Amino acid sequence: HDSAPSDLVIEDKTQEVNPDTMRKYEDPATQIKPPNPIDINSLYPMLSQPDFPDNSFISSIVGSRRSGKSTVCESILCNELKDRFNTYFLFSPTLSGFDSIPNNHKFRDLAILPQIIKKQQDAVKNNIEVSKLIKKNEKQQSKIKYFEKDYIDSKICVIIDDMQGSGQLKNNKLLNKIATNGRHICSPDKTGRTDMSFFILSQSVVGLDTTIRRNSDVLISSRLSSKKDREILVNENMILNSSRGGISDAYFNYDQITLDRDYSFISLLNWKSNKSDYNKYVRQYQANTEKFQDIHLCGSDNDWSSEKPF
Repeated sequence: HDSAPSDLVIEDKTQEVNPDTMRKYEDPATQIKPPNPIDINSLYPMLSQPDFPDNSFISSIVGSRRSGKSTVCESILCNELKDRFNTYFLFSPTLSGFDSIPNNHKFRDLAILPQIIKKQQDAVKNNIEVSKLIKKNEKQQSKIKYFEKDYIDSKICVIIDDMQGSGQLKNNKLLNKIATNGRHICSPDKTGRTDMSFFILSQSVVGLDTTIRRNSDVLISSRLSSKKDREILVNENMILNSSRGGISDAYFNYDQITLDRDYSFISLLNWKSNKSDYNKYVRQYQANTEKFQDIHLCGSDNDWSSEKPF
């Protein structure tokens, strides 16, 4: 074979990866891959108590069957939010998991939920009236102590799990109203004695009603096998700018957390107003199952003696 001419210049098309691209996702056009995996613990803090709003909130947790979403929810309630609520209600057709909640606080459908909300609204109104009486008699200490006995401490957490298949989650007018006006419907009184927040668990992003999904204060998700689910979650919550690089960056950050370890969940603090950088509103979470074994979140001895849920 003839050898190549000695003056032939072969262009070196090897592309170097700039360290500044560490958080960039693989660009399909150039096939430039990021270097070794980054230390996600330095970029994404763990989800903690201050990451939830002080007033009433909605948190959606998304994960396929057996992904650990119920365990994650119970872990959050028993650890990060362990002092937040004094009453818990579980709504689930299967009633699986959540051994920290007594059976008589568990229901297979949402029929009783409007009554629970109405009772909470009555508690808020009561505390507002009590506060007015105290202010009116603020110079009479004996009366203030008398009126303070009428305050109601009612801090409720509602967990709605696996309702997707029952058809009670999609187009639910009550839940959609809570999602859009929850702070007004279940608004806490100024004394800090009332609170009503919701955790809504779903096996898919599309299984959540759009109104609930887009109004979730804290959206928590495992690695989603459905491409459509991943696209909706990333496109609605993680794209900080509309350039191709911004979109790639969003997917890269999503993958860094959800592919890091088994049962790794990404947490998006959508209630935060400042979303100029991922570390301001993106968190990671792994359930701490060791810290909520044999815990009773609420209920009296009589509650825990109840054998069957409703």
